[in-house]
Amino acid sequence: MIENGGLDALTFRALAERLCVTPMAITHHAGTRKQLLSALIAMAFSEICAPAVGESPRARLQFRLNRYCECAVTNADLIQAMLADSSLIGDELSRFTVQIQQELEAFVDAETVLPVLNLIVDYTHGFVRSAAAAPDGRGPSREEYIASLDWVLERL
Repeated sequence: MIENGGLDALTFRALAERLCVTPMAITHHAGTRKQLLSALIAMAFSEICAPAVGESPRARLQFRLNRYCECAVTNADLIQAMLADSSLIGDELSRFTVQIQQELEAFVDAETVLPVLNLIVDYTHGFVRSAAAAPDGRGPSREEYIASLDWVLERL
Protein backbone atom coordinates (compact mmCIF):
# COMPACT_ATOMS: atom_id res chain seq x y z
CA MET A 1 0.00 0.00 0.00
CA ILE A 2 2.83 2.37 0.89
CA GLU A 3 4.73 1.57 -2.32
CA ASN A 4 1.71 2.42 -4.46
CA GLY A 5 0.36 5.44 -2.64
CA GLY A 6 2.85 6.57 -0.03
CA LEU A 7 2.16 6.86 3.67
CA ASP A 8 -1.11 8.67 3.05
CA ALA A 9 -2.47 5.49 1.47
CA LEU A 10 -1.82 3.57 4.66
CA THR A 11 -4.98 4.12 6.64
CA PHE A 12 -6.56 1.71 9.06
CA ARG A 13 -9.69 1.69 6.93
CA ALA A 14 -7.80 0.89 3.71
CA LEU A 15 -5.66 -1.71 5.45
CA ALA A 16 -8.74 -3.33 7.00
CA GLU A 17 -10.45 -3.41 3.62
CA ARG A 18 -7.44 -5.05 2.00
CA LEU A 19 -7.23 -7.65 4.80
CA CYS A 20 -11.00 -8.20 4.89
CA VAL A 21 -11.26 -7.27 8.56
CA THR A 22 -12.68 -4.31 10.45
CA PRO A 23 -10.67 -1.17 11.17
CA MET A 24 -11.08 -1.98 14.87
CA ALA A 25 -9.29 -5.30 14.30
CA ILE A 26 -6.35 -3.36 12.86
CA THR A 27 -6.38 -1.03 15.85
CA HIS A 28 -6.58 -3.97 18.25
CA HIS A 29 -3.55 -5.70 16.73
CA ALA A 30 -1.44 -2.75 15.53
CA GLY A 31 -2.30 -0.07 18.10
CA THR A 32 -2.06 3.50 16.92
CA ARG A 33 -0.88 4.64 13.50
CA LYS A 34 2.42 5.61 15.13
CA GLN A 35 2.78 2.12 16.60
CA LEU A 36 2.00 0.62 13.20
CA LEU A 37 4.65 2.77 11.51
CA SER A 38 7.15 1.91 14.22
CA ALA A 39 6.49 -1.80 13.70
CA LEU A 40 6.82 -1.45 9.92
CA ILE A 41 10.14 0.37 10.31
CA ALA A 42 11.37 -2.32 12.71
CA MET A 43 10.42 -5.05 10.22
CA ALA A 44 11.95 -3.24 7.25
CA PHE A 45 15.29 -2.75 9.02
CA SER A 46 15.35 -5.93 11.11
CA GLU A 47 18.54 -7.25 9.48
CA ILE A 48 20.48 -3.99 9.34
CA CYS A 49 22.78 -4.86 12.26
CA ALA A 50 23.95 -8.18 10.83
CA PRO A 51 27.73 -8.59 10.88
CA ALA A 52 29.57 -6.38 8.40
CA VAL A 53 31.99 -7.74 5.85
CA GLY A 54 35.36 -6.06 5.45
CA GLU A 55 38.96 -6.20 6.55
CA SER A 56 39.12 -2.65 7.86
CA PRO A 57 36.79 -0.38 9.82
CA ARG A 58 36.42 1.76 6.71
CA ALA A 59 35.47 -1.25 4.57
CA ARG A 60 32.96 -2.38 7.19
CA LEU A 61 31.55 1.15 7.35
CA GLN A 62 31.08 1.16 3.58
CA PHE A 63 29.47 -2.27 3.70
CA ARG A 64 27.07 -1.24 6.47
CA LEU A 65 26.08 2.00 4.76
CA ASN A 66 25.63 0.32 1.39
CA ARG A 67 23.35 -2.29 3.00
CA TYR A 68 21.42 0.48 4.78
CA CYS A 69 20.99 2.41 1.51
CA GLU A 70 19.65 -0.67 -0.24
CA CYS A 71 17.05 -1.16 2.47
CA ALA A 72 16.31 2.56 2.85
CA VAL A 73 15.71 3.21 -0.85
CA THR A 74 13.29 0.28 -0.90
CA ASN A 75 11.52 1.75 2.15
CA ALA A 76 11.92 5.46 1.40
CA ASP A 77 8.46 6.40 2.67
CA LEU A 78 9.19 4.75 6.01
CA ILE A 79 12.50 6.63 6.18
CA GLN A 80 10.62 9.86 5.51
CA ALA A 81 8.24 9.08 8.37
CA MET A 82 11.17 8.30 10.65
CA LEU A 83 12.94 11.52 9.75
CA ALA A 84 9.76 13.47 10.45
CA ASP A 85 9.28 11.75 13.83
CA SER A 86 12.48 10.50 15.45
CA SER A 87 10.46 8.58 18.05
CA LEU A 88 9.85 6.01 15.28
CA ILE A 89 13.53 5.08 15.31
CA GLY A 90 13.59 1.69 16.96
CA ASP A 91 16.24 -0.32 18.74
CA GLU A 92 17.68 -1.85 15.57
CA LEU A 93 18.32 1.50 13.90
CA SER A 94 19.72 2.91 17.15
CA ARG A 95 22.14 -0.05 17.34
CA PHE A 96 23.03 0.54 13.70
CA THR A 97 23.97 4.14 14.47
CA VAL A 98 26.20 2.93 17.31
CA GLN A 99 27.86 0.46 14.92
CA ILE A 100 28.57 3.26 12.45
CA GLN A 101 30.00 5.40 15.24
CA GLN A 102 32.24 2.54 16.40
CA GLU A 103 33.58 2.00 12.89
CA LEU A 104 34.35 5.72 12.66
CA GLU A 105 36.11 5.73 16.04
CA ALA A 106 38.65 3.28 14.63
CA PHE A 107 40.00 5.77 12.08
CA VAL A 108 38.71 9.25 12.96
CA ASP A 109 39.99 11.26 15.91
CA ALA A 110 37.64 11.51 18.90
CA GLU A 111 36.84 15.19 18.40
CA THR A 112 35.47 14.68 14.92
CA VAL A 113 33.58 11.40 15.30
CA LEU A 114 30.18 12.98 16.03
CA PRO A 115 30.40 15.70 13.35
CA VAL A 116 31.48 13.09 10.78
CA LEU A 117 28.71 10.74 11.94
CA ASN A 118 26.17 13.55 11.50
CA LEU A 119 27.59 14.37 8.07
CA ILE A 120 27.37 10.73 6.98
CA VAL A 121 23.83 10.33 8.32
CA ASP A 122 22.66 13.51 6.55
CA TYR A 123 24.46 12.63 3.31
CA THR A 124 23.08 9.09 3.38
CA HIS A 125 19.50 10.25 3.87
CA GLY A 126 19.94 12.84 1.12
CA PHE A 127 21.11 10.08 -1.20
CA VAL A 128 18.18 7.86 -0.20
CA ARG A 129 15.65 10.59 -0.88
CA SER A 130 17.24 11.45 -4.24
CA ALA A 131 17.52 7.84 -5.36
CA ALA A 132 13.98 6.98 -4.28
CA ALA A 133 12.42 10.07 -5.85
CA ALA A 134 14.08 9.69 -9.25
CA PRO A 135 11.85 8.18 -11.92
CA ASP A 136 12.80 4.85 -13.50
CA GLY A 137 16.02 4.43 -11.54
CA ARG A 138 17.58 7.54 -13.07
CA GLY A 139 18.70 8.82 -9.69
CA PRO A 140 22.12 8.40 -8.14
CA SER A 141 23.38 4.83 -7.83
CA ARG A 142 24.72 3.20 -4.70
CA GLU A 143 28.08 3.02 -6.47
CA GLU A 144 28.03 6.81 -6.78
CA TYR A 145 27.04 7.06 -3.13
CA ILE A 146 29.96 4.85 -2.04
CA ALA A 147 32.38 6.77 -4.28
CA SER A 148 31.27 10.05 -2.71
CA LEU A 149 31.47 8.54 0.76
CA ASP A 150 35.03 7.41 -0.05
CA TRP A 151 35.87 10.94 -1.11
CA VAL A 152 34.68 12.29 2.24
CA LEU A 153 36.43 9.62 4.27
CA GLU A 154 39.74 10.12 2.43
CA ARG A 155 39.74 13.77 3.47
CA LEU A 156 39.27 13.21 7.19
